[in-house]
Amino acid sequence: MINEPFLLKPVLMEKIWGGRKLETVMNKKLPPGKFGESWEASTHPNGISTIASGFLKNTKLDKAIGMYPEEMLGRRIIEKGYKTLPVLIKFIDASDKLSVQVHPDDAYAEQHENDRGKTEMWYILYSEPGAQLIYGLQEGTSRSALNSAISSGTIEKLLRYVDIQKGDILLVPSGTVHAILGGVVLLEIQESSDSTYRLYDWNRPGFDGKPRPLHIEKALEVINFDFRENVTRVRGEKQTFGFVSTLVKSPYFTVKRYNIDKIFQIKENQGSRFNILIVTEGSGIIKWETDDSVQGSLSHGSIPYKKGNTFFVPSACAKFRIKPVKTSEFIDVFLD
Repeated sequence: MINEPFLLKPVLMEKIWGGRKLETVMNKKLPPGKFGESWEASTHPNGISTIASGFLKNTKLDKAIGMYPEEMLGRRIIEKGYKTLPVLIKFIDASDKLSVQVHPDDAYAEQHENDRGKTEMWYILYSEPGAQLIYGLQEGTSRSALNSAISSGTIEKLLRYVDIQKGDILLVPSGTVHAILGGVVLLEIQESSDSTYRLYDWNRPGFDGKPRPLHIEKALEVINFDFRENVTRVRGEKQTFGFVSTLVKSPYFTVKRYNIDKIFQIKENQGSRFNILIVTEGSGIIKWETDDSVQGSLSHGSIPYKKGNTFFVPSACAKFRIKPVKTSEFIDVFLD
């Protein structure tokens, strides 16, 4: 029986638009360089997380799931057809503008990229005054108008800019034109995919001094020109331990937020599905116990947590509690 939550070691990604705020805002230890992404929980071939605690310490997450599929992912997830982690979770430091881009849906990505599509959501963790994101196109923009603007270098006038601040939530379905602009750190939760089509890259060079490739034809094929969603904020519901909120509920992931100032047990079910817990504020201890019906004993364990940690909670792990030392915020990701 796998009875413990596992701390994950992320994969750090250097990006031309990255910086050092993953260190100053999210407590990551960074080597020299401009780091834009920390892949916190991933079994995608382009960046696989490593288990950093417990009896599976130093095991790649995909290998651990392969060894214990039902105990790790859960019966319900396996019945959906997943053999690896169906989500990919990142911290992103956009110290400069990301490219204007769009992601394909599952059907298009499978046919053209041998990958999943990408629906994602953003939870804003830090923003400088006046920070904005690109979230869709100006109303009435057509495919031909966008194509002409790309050709003439005037695409920026057709983009929809939205103001954002810490605590904002944005659901970004596949087909949505979007870009994270400078001065923002956010948590991104997405389908396990790395399929991205760039429309525009601000006429800047990549690390090699050459312009990064664009993918205009594919992007135009997958864009949803009717996208009209808005930035949202969610107020928590008062509970004995603090507050709980449902940030996003989609076919690809459900995301809850727990603000905790007293001991709390998040997970009560067992054997159904995994959870991924991301610590965005605070510190404390996670404690767990499991009845061993064969040995007739009760095992106990604990692990400290702090801001910036991510834990994979196997389906088979139950009866664990969070004991905050400092008021804590956890983001809980799972599939219904």
